[in-house]
Amino acid sequence: METDEARALKKALRQEMLTKRRTHLAERAQRSKRIVEHVLNSNVWQVAHTVAMFYPMEEEVDLGPLLTLAGDEKTGKIVLLPKMNRKDAPLDFYPYGAHTVFKQHRFGPLEPQPLSTDIPFPLEEVDLVLIPLLAFDCRGTRLGYGGGYYDRTLPFMKRSFRLGVAFHYQLLSDLPKAPWDISLHAVVTDEGLFEIPC
Repeated sequence: METDEARALKKALRQEMLTKRRTHLAERAQRSKRIVEHVLNSNVWQVAHTVAMFYPMEEEVDLGPLLTLAGDEKTGKIVLLPKMNRKDAPLDFYPYGAHTVFKQHRFGPLEPQPLSTDIPFPLEEVDLVLIPLLAFDCRGTRLGYGGGYYDRTLPFMKRSFRLGVAFHYQLLSDLPKAPWDISLHAVVTDEGLFEIPC
């Protein structure tokens, strides 16, 4: 059970980090480019066959170049993008390709719009999952947006390497950790890829 004090602290930290991200918006493209390079040069990327990613919102790390490259069939990778369901359900991931149709979710991100015949990719078969976040610490604790979507999804991704994606200024010394929080294996920032504990 999470205490009222921990919930209030997380809420304040979310506001602080959203504000900080806005103040660094002019640096987003250059920092994102370095992050993409670090991902491409990492062993976890090179050995992964199935990669779950996210379509970035306006101020998040821009993984667009990585998504474009990974969507090329020559890489041999299956690239997956998330779609939100009910508030109490895990994310569904669908393969990304040249013909993927997107629709804006009411919370902001673009999501793939599967056909009625499409079925979500099995979560237990994902090798690498790139996870958006607002803040992280060197214990692998991540602060998300508060919707709990990744908290509900990660328990099903038992074999996945959990790679947080953030700008380096999002590193904090210590984040509150709830009993259900699943730690990251590593975080990639504009300064490199950091194994946990870092």
